[in-house]
Amino acid sequence: MTRLLQAARALRPVRRRLLLFFLPWLAIFSIGVPLVWQELRQSLEQPLLRAQADFLDQGTQILGRTLATVRRDATFLAQMLGGGLGDTPVATKLLYTVTTNGGNYAQTRWVDERGDERIRIELRDGHARIAGAAELRNEAGAAYFVDARTLTADQFHVAGFGTGLPGAPTTLPLLRAVTPVMDGEQRRGLVVLDYQAQRLLDRLGGLGRTLDFNTFLVDHQGRWLMHPGNGDAPAALPVARPALWTQIGGQARGLHRDPDGIWAHARFSPAEDADNGQRAWTLIVQVPEGVLAPVESRWLLMLALLSAVALIAAFWLSARLAWSVHQVEARSAELARANTELERNIVNLRALQAQLARADKLSSLGLMVAGVAHELNTPLGSALMALSTAREGVATLEAQIGTGLRKSDLTSFLATSHEGLELAHRAVSRAADLVRRFKQVAIDRTTMERRSFDLAEVIVDTDHRLHRWNPGSPVSLELKLAPGLQMESYPGPLGQVVTNLLDNALTHAFPEQRPGAITLEAVAEGPDHVRITLADNGVGIPADAIERVFDPFFTTRRHAGGTGLGLHVTHQIVTDLLGGQIEVESQQGGASSGTRFSLLLPRVAPPHAPAH
Repeated sequence: MTRLLQAARALRPVRRRLLLFFLPWLAIFSIGVPLVWQELRQSLEQPLLRAQADFLDQGTQILGRTLATVRRDATFLAQMLGGGLGDTPVATKLLYTVTTNGGNYAQTRWVDERGDERIRIELRDGHARIAGAAELRNEAGAAYFVDARTLTADQFHVAGFGTGLPGAPTTLPLLRAVTPVMDGEQRRGLVVLDYQAQRLLDRLGGLGRTLDFNTFLVDHQGRWLMHPGNGDAPAALPVARPALWTQIGGQARGLHRDPDGIWAHARFSPAEDADNGQRAWTLIVQVPEGVLAPVESRWLLMLALLSAVALIAAFWLSARLAWSVHQVEARSAELARANTELERNIVNLRALQAQLARADKLSSLGLMVAGVAHELNTPLGSALMALSTAREGVATLEAQIGTGLRKSDLTSFLATSHEGLELAHRAVSRAADLVRRFKQVAIDRTTMERRSFDLAEVIVDTDHRLHRWNPGSPVSLELKLAPGLQMESYPGPLGQVVTNLLDNALTHAFPEQRPGAITLEAVAEGPDHVRITLADNGVGIPADAIERVFDPFFTTRRHAGGTGLGLHVTHQIVTDLLGGQIEVESQQGGASSGTRFSLLLPRVAPPHAPAH
């Protein structure tokens, strides 16, 4: 249970980052998918809208051509009747011919100014019939007659669609057209044509039927002139669809969308005259929602599936990214901890390095003390021997005084005493000089004091082995120290450098008591520099190690107690404190085998405080 709680707490940052990464994707999908759907929906609707516009244009063209034909026939009859034919048999035959040709008119009439029918030709069952005198009616009260009283010459009035002729066995839709008959300036009545509109309505209704479109026709008051409901038309358009009717009233042509589909409408004047008072009709083509829904549903389903897949992919990517960030942060935390530990180890290593360096200094100082003690042994032994001889001479003189002192005895004693005292004085002076120089070297090694000095003297005093080389050693030493090379630098660190290089040569260049030679040389290098060279003819340094000899803790003798700090400390002293350069050259095998360390030092050290 505890592990589960710990795991849950560890995953909290991952969940927070998951939300942080996923919420922008969710916002993008929430905004983008509806926009994409709108664009896609418009693209899907474009073919249907183009077809709808084409059908609307075709419908207005059909209506225009039909009404133009009716107007042409009505105008022709009005002109002929106004030309003096009157109600002559020729006029009757003319109306009869127009009625029978094409079979487009259910009846053709001439009505005089009083509203009396003068001629009426009826078409029933495909046969034309001339109405007898007893059958002629007075149409003065008919709406079309009243509306047509204001018509002038060549004006055309469409009364709208009727539902059949009186006494006819069927009620077919009729389109009634009226134009005045003029005899000069005198009005002689009206030509009335009842156009059989069923074929026209069938053609209009057939527009877009293959695509399940619906076609409607309304008059200027929104009353249905044509409705696909076949007599079951609903209430007038202003009542049935007020929003569509409002748009029709404000636009001659336009689109309207509601839950039932897309409605395209075009307004036109059936009379084609702007000054006759005729109100416009409107042709409407509807793309039902049932036509759009299946196509849109398929694409909407595809878009939903794609969106779901994309959303799942976005969630997966967000989860991967959140987990990756969590892992990176965990690794970063581990690296930070490791870096802190490494810095702590570096501090410890530097402290250890300083301790080893101090130990190395103390070790070299101890060797120096041993060397100085060895050097002091000779003058002190000489002084002790002279003093012992003088003491024995005093004892002999005292004995001779007791037995009788002779002048020759006194003269011999004085000569011997003078010689012994002179020897003791020289020995003690030599010892005092050695102590003074040792004291200076000790001060230099422990305090790193900057002062002026002679380079050859400091090099010789820095290591007791340089005073008197062990004659029993298989390795010989040759000193080539130019005299008079004055420097203002740090003699203590310089001496440590020489000692480290000498120890390095003796330790690594001549393994297993191999015989060889070491040369220590110091010469002037121009007016401002000196060059110190320590060369040996030993085994040399391997090529893969030559690049790392100055790295800290690098040694090839770790199993033998090597620390790997000698040359590193030497490099730091030369480059940082003394302001110089150190180079190493080495070759293994052959007569030229050996190693050469070369130091180029300024005679005046850089003016900075020495590092601890």
